[in-house]
Amino acid sequence: MTWSREEDALLQEMYGRQSVADIAQQLNKTVPSIYLHAQKLGLKKQVPWSNDEDALLKQIYPRSTKIAILSKIHRPWRKVYHHATKILGLTRAEDIVKQEMIAGGAKAPPRDDFWSPEEESALRNLYPTETRENLLKAFPGRTFRAIREHARISLGLSRSEATVKQDRNRHNTQTIREKYRVEWSTQLPGMKETTRQTNLERLGVEYPSQSPGVREKIRLAVVEKYGVDNVFQSAAIKKVIVETNIRNLGVGNPNQSPVVREKSYETSRRNNTFSKSEEETSFYDILLMFDTAAVHHQKHPEVGHVIDFYLPTYNLWVQYDGAYWHGKIKPKKETARTAHIRQTMENDRIQNERIPNLVRYWSDEAMAAKRAGALAHFVGEKLRQKCDTITDQICHQFKKKVQHASDDIKNLSFDHTKLSASNFTLSTELLTKELIGFIEKYEWLGDIGVTPKWCFTARYEGLLAGVVLINEPTAYSHLLGPDTPKYEALIQRGATASWTPKNLGSRLVMFSCRWMVANTEKRLFVAYGDPSANEIGTIYQACNFGYLGNNFGEKVKHVHPTMGKEPFSGHSLRRTSSLKRWCAQNGIKIQKGWIKENGFKDLEAIPIEVISGWKGWIRKVLTESVKIDMPPKHKYALLLGIDKKETKRLAGMRTYQPLPYPKRAA
Repeated sequence: MTWSREEDALLQEMYGRQSVADIAQQLNKTVPSIYLHAQKLGLKKQVPWSNDEDALLKQIYPRSTKIAILSKIHRPWRKVYHHATKILGLTRAEDIVKQEMIAGGAKAPPRDDFWSPEEESALRNLYPTETRENLLKAFPGRTFRAIREHARISLGLSRSEATVKQDRNRHNTQTIREKYRVEWSTQLPGMKETTRQTNLERLGVEYPSQSPGVREKIRLAVVEKYGVDNVFQSAAIKKVIVETNIRNLGVGNPNQSPVVREKSYETSRRNNTFSKSEEETSFYDILLMFDTAAVHHQKHPEVGHVIDFYLPTYNLWVQYDGAYWHGKIKPKKETARTAHIRQTMENDRIQNERIPNLVRYWSDEAMAAKRAGALAHFVGEKLRQKCDTITDQICHQFKKKVQHASDDIKNLSFDHTKLSASNFTLSTELLTKELIGFIEKYEWLGDIGVTPKWCFTARYEGLLAGVVLINEPTAYSHLLGPDTPKYEALIQRGATASWTPKNLGSRLVMFSCRWMVANTEKRLFVAYGDPSANEIGTIYQACNFGYLGNNFGEKVKHVHPTMGKEPFSGHSLRRTSSLKRWCAQNGIKIQKGWIKENGFKDLEAIPIEVISGWKGWIRKVLTESVKIDMPPKHKYALLLGIDKKETKRLAGMRTYQPLPYPKRAA
């Protein structure tokens, strides 16, 4: 890319005064070409003058020598001269200039070579103990090399070993972080392998601490210095550690510090380094049958203890207690472990008092149930009993799973614990008695509701494992403005079997929505979570639905003496299916044109006398019915286009703004 003389002149004028991006735009060049050409011309970005510098320069420039000016203004003389004369319009007194010329001081010393008495005094105080970074801040405009040479050669100063080491470590750490994206050189795969090979060649082991010779050398050195085999057995060392902890943390033991405990918990959670036995891991797999969102090792927000498991769907905390360490099996004699067991039992007592929704399992009882093939039933029964004792927990869907868990597992011809959601076949099917029976068995409402238009299933080796039913909404919303009825669909029912793995439900929901997008006009999928059933919509949060709030759903339902015991909504009486039933009961034949191609009634095509009779019947039913107030529900919505372009277009039609998800603890 060639540059003209005019462009060179413009670059020299603008460089350092404007951003490189602005210069590139004005000269119609790329940002890299601006940098490269500026380097070729020897241009450097200028440090802008501050208001304080301008005020100081106006004060001292007219009646001061160059040396005096440079001792106050830390910039090259040519920069000072240009700014004073060209920008500020200042001039120096003739007698001062003549005095400098007579004294031979017309040429001012270079900036890096001249140090004022004030700067040297500050350097004497700071150089021995301050880091390189702080020295550069204290002496702006100077390089560290200039600072170091003046301190060592002119003033005879030296820096402490600790300060130099601190600088070196910071520099090395920053370089490693920027170059290799790790914090320490020991985290580099190549470095780890090199160190391992070196240790094998020299010591015959992968780590020095594994070598008997190295361990013996360490022991002898500790004995010689402290008189004990282990440095932590030394009373002097113990005292120093306690004093250091009190000075730095305010407590003698780091584990007594809330800050340290929080950091330790976050590190273990982030790296998944919590200690856990094979028993505990196996127990976790059983819990996932009842709550696919179950979390291993969760910190309780009030007590502050890390609890073994948390089931967010049912707001239950679960502890899996070893019979020995939690005091069920009494030690035969006092040992070093006894104090630890007593502390563990005290923690258990605190948790039992302060966590009403805590369920405890003894490891020996769980293992006995596992040997009997009844572990799932054993776990589920205790969870159900705890839910029954907590007034604000209903857990209907949970109880459905627990009710069938043990029988379901006995009848399986495969090991369900090794299955993942990807092992299941997802498809769309027609509504059959098999699907209806599945929903009645596993869905807490116990029925399919209004006959759905679309059905989706998950199967493993042909065995039905999950069902999602989608329908037209009972009443359309305005979430996408006036076109909402065209796009909106309701996720009416959904359930998975008791033995299915984590994430199958969310996978089936997303499959259903994507199939609808690919094969119908539906793009907006709404769903509800019923707080009266302890639902907050966990599965819809997992599918990234938008949360609309907790004040939705039918406010009132009705019970009519001649229409069964089940409550119904006023909207259900206005559906097309209701019109068809009313016409059949009154001997009215549905004529061609009364029903649209999409299956909905066309009120404009139906005779007015039919519409009037049907609406009169609706009013009569509602008047004769008993009203039942219904609690409000959580509502979720997922907007899904055929591609990113359509999704973006539909998002522009939204009349709602998603809210933060509700949490189980709330």
